[in-house]
Amino acid sequence: TSLLDDLHFKCNFLVRGSDLFPSSVAQLFLAELLEEKTFKNAVFFHHALVKEKDGHKFSKTNSAPPVKAWRQKPNGKIRVFFAISAWLKLEEPVGSMEELVSVMSEDRLLALDLTAKMDCFE
Repeated sequence: TSLLDDLHFKCNFLVRGSDLFPSSVAQLFLAELLEEKTFKNAVFFHHALVKEKDGHKFSKTNSAPPVKAWRQKPNGKIRVFFAISAWLKLEEPVGSMEELVSVMSEDRLLALDLTAKMDCFE
């Protein structure tokens, strides 16, 4: 269903955990079988896994709250970016996607062992 969702919503930039790389390959294969020409041009970025304090993967599967819920809280957007800054161990916190992109590189993201600090969203 993930492929169908991506096709339906015309997703062309997909960000996923590194554990989903095999699923991305399978999606590309299925898209080819379905003759979905545009999906093969989608950009995939597979990042290092974000983990909770107990070491489990931070994900919807493990009942992690969606980022959308955090963003809707007072000062939610800035809190999300401050948490991302902490996860990435940035020297200075960032407050926007533009700031984050300006300080990060793909190699740096892939090399990180991220540990989520969920208490910052409580």
